[in-house]
Amino acid sequence: MTQAAVSIADLNLKTKCEKGFEFEYIDEHENQTGIFLTVIGSASEKIRKASYAAHDRDARKAAMDKKRGRDTEVKPLEEWAEENMALTAMRVIAWRGISEPCTPENVMALLQSNDILLKQVIEKSENVANFTKSKSSN
Repeated sequence: MTQAAVSIADLNLKTKCEKGFEFEYIDEHENQTGIFLTVIGSASEKIRKASYAAHDRDARKAAMDKKRGRDTEVKPLEEWAEENMALTAMRVIAWRGISEPCTPENVMALLQSNDILLKQVIEKSENVANFTKSKSSN
């Protein structure tokens, strides 16, 4: 049996990760909650660009400090954590079952207050299989 050829576009995971994946929040007792979040994949172009931009800002600052003969300040851990939280929050694009609207500020507040949900957002967003169809579902 000869397998049909696929295009490069069919293999583009960045594009597939732009499509939202909805999952139900499972609480600390492993109970379904009726709260659903939609995330994009961590490999999406939007997340990659934001991550690169954060790194580029740090690199430019270090280069300017060096050019001016100054030592580059060590970024405080809190600042790193805040940047990582913002990058994670960008992955959440919608929700159901939460009365407040899904805004960037509300997503940040939710993830900062709930480590279990934060972990689930990261896990679901990093699992590329959530954004691709399996061969058996075609």
